[in-house]
Amino acid sequence: MAERIASYYKLAKPGIVYGNAMHFLAAALFASAIYEFHIVSTIGGLVGMALIIASACVVNCITDRKIDAKMERTKKRPLPSGKVSVRGAVVYACVLLIIGVAIIVFSSNLIVLLAALACHFTYTVVYGYVKRHSWTSTMIGTIPGALPVLAGFATVVPTLPVEAWLFTLLIAIWQLPHFYGLSLYRRNDYAKSRLPLLSIVAPGRVVVRHITVTVLLYCLMALVLVIMLPANTKYGAVVIMIGALWWTWFIITAKHRGSDAWARQVFGRSLILSMLFVVASFVGVVIKIVS
Repeated sequence: MAERIASYYKLAKPGIVYGNAMHFLAAALFASAIYEFHIVSTIGGLVGMALIIASACVVNCITDRKIDAKMERTKKRPLPSGKVSVRGAVVYACVLLIIGVAIIVFSSNLIVLLAALACHFTYTVVYGYVKRHSWTSTMIGTIPGALPVLAGFATVVPTLPVEAWLFTLLIAIWQLPHFYGLSLYRRNDYAKSRLPLLSIVAPGRVVVRHITVTVLLYCLMALVLVIMLPANTKYGAVVIMIGALWWTWFIITAKHRGSDAWARQVFGRSLILSMLFVVASFVGVVIKIVS
């Protein structure tokens, strides 16, 4: 029984769920630092969004099960390994989606629900289709990856002021060097999938160029936040800016630039930036409380 529960848990890709939930919470906290905190809407939206993202991840596992079976990194996932049946996965995805929608309906607002459903659709249908046909899928994939940020902000301010869009754009841009780094050092494994990822269809130097350009865009977006955000949240924005400069400096100046070790560090440092986003949001809330 414990092994079966663990298989269903892994089927929902908990790493992706927790990462997106972290961004959702950070956005909600930043919104609370600027406006007012709505605890029921935020917690309900967070739980509901997490379940809907989990549902999308299960659907993705269903549609990609044959691809996953070809790669070392994914061939032991519950569906390729036979630990969970396709029928069981379909039921699981539907249950997660229904419960997630119900929680948002009863605790949050329509904008959060629409953002959550858009996240599910763009990840399972739009991104799922494009990644089989074009290297631009990484760019398309930033949409479902950034929508949890928009939803998090909407739990506090459903009218979605300019700050909501700035944070959404920040995380959308962050995902590009984040995934390019991952795909570069795992390109041999990804090549087995026969998906037209940039790291497969283009030379490594092109991927490095994309990483460099997109991390500079991330740095620029962090600067925009410092300039545009209200006074009590500027300190949090400065934290993000410092992290962006740290990431950018490494990407541009590292002596082993372009190597697998470099790409692995680009990816690893991006995870630290993600956690720093949450830290920055707490800074904004704390300053609001003490001021």
